[in-house]
Amino acid sequence: MPKKKKQTTHFPKLRQKAEDVLKALSDNNGYPVRFSPDDMKTLIHDFQIHRIELEMQNDKLKRSQKELDTSRTRYFDFFNMAPVGFFSVDEQKLILECNLTAATLLERPQSAFIKQPITQFILKEDQDIYYLHSKQVFETKMPQECDLRMLKNDGSALWVHLATIAVCDAGGATVYRIVMSNITERILAEEMLIEQKKLQREITELRKNEEIKQKSENRFQDLTSRLIEARENECKRISMELHDVMGQSLTAVGFNLNLLQEDLPDSARGKMEDTLSLVDYLSDQVQILSFDLRPRMLDELGLIPTLRLFLNKFSKRTGIKIILNATGFYEYRNENLEITIFRIVQEALNNVLKHAKAKNIVISLKRKKTQFAGVIHDDGKGFDLNKTLMKTETKHIGLIYMKERIAMLGGTLDIKSGKTLGTIINIKIPII
Repeated sequence: MPKKKKQTTHFPKLRQKAEDVLKALSDNNGYPVRFSPDDMKTLIHDFQIHRIELEMQNDKLKRSQKELDTSRTRYFDFFNMAPVGFFSVDEQKLILECNLTAATLLERPQSAFIKQPITQFILKEDQDIYYLHSKQVFETKMPQECDLRMLKNDGSALWVHLATIAVCDAGGATVYRIVMSNITERILAEEMLIEQKKLQREITELRKNEEIKQKSENRFQDLTSRLIEARENECKRISMELHDVMGQSLTAVGFNLNLLQEDLPDSARGKMEDTLSLVDYLSDQVQILSFDLRPRMLDELGLIPTLRLFLNKFSKRTGIKIILNATGFYEYRNENLEITIFRIVQEALNNVLKHAKAKNIVISLKRKKTQFAGVIHDDGKGFDLNKTLMKTETKHIGLIYMKERIAMLGGTLDIKSGKTLGTIINIKIPII
């Protein structure tokens, strides 16, 4: 007789139930009770129904397991690929979990964080901030937030925002869930904003100071203008008195002395001649002084004729050769401009006489429609302009005085000087 094949089933629970039913229907000796056809039919039907139910439950379990695996994979994807970092930390502040974003931000592999104290990755200067933060979470049982710096793998700092909440795990232990956001750009932007506001305050302060400075300069220029005007008026008055009073008086004295000389004995005529010579000398000096203070012909004939007369007298007195080139002044009159140019030439020639030891001077004056330009060039020994202007001696005030007079008319005065160059004074004044 062929051996009976051992029957197997893919449904162990169904088989177990069948064995339990069969055992219940066996006698005391373990022999199965005979079934009627209807009982057998009913029993087989019940077993088939149970089999189908078990198959359906098995399919459902497989689907649930697949969905659970999918959800777990999705969770880990979300956990690792989230735009913010996540940490799970136990009560001893040891890191239990770390997502890929947090590891990437701190430039370390995820495995480098597990079972490590989170304070190991916080900048030493900011660990007190984290201590107070975690203490507040523990005491209040409420979410807490803070900003601090964490350490990247290269030792540099990363500004982060931490949001922490305390939860209980399946075993009842407290676990801290930490969300970490990179706020470095925000901090840098805030620092730049602070610097920008500071810079704006400094600019505002500078503008205020500049306004104050400008007002002071305006007041100074106004005062300087008034002083120069008062000085010119006083020079004009004294010049007229010297010319009209002293000059005429000396002329009268000379005339009377000439008359008296005819009645004097021969022994006294020598002294009278000396006296007449002294009177003539004084008369000449009064005329020179009057001319230097304020030449009357400047008001009557204008700048160029006055300058030519002044330069001729200066050249005869000093032996310095002077050439004057002037264009554009025909029938042009401007009192402020003319007296300023005359004073600049006068001061420049006095400086040449005192310091330069020059032999030749060339003066070029040119008036255009909107600008006056002048150049005074001597072949003297020159000087160091910066050192000269830094000195406070009275003999150097002339240069400052020249610049101030030009500035009053909105012009510029530029001086170049050197041993082989001599001294060149460039003047530019706008004509309004």
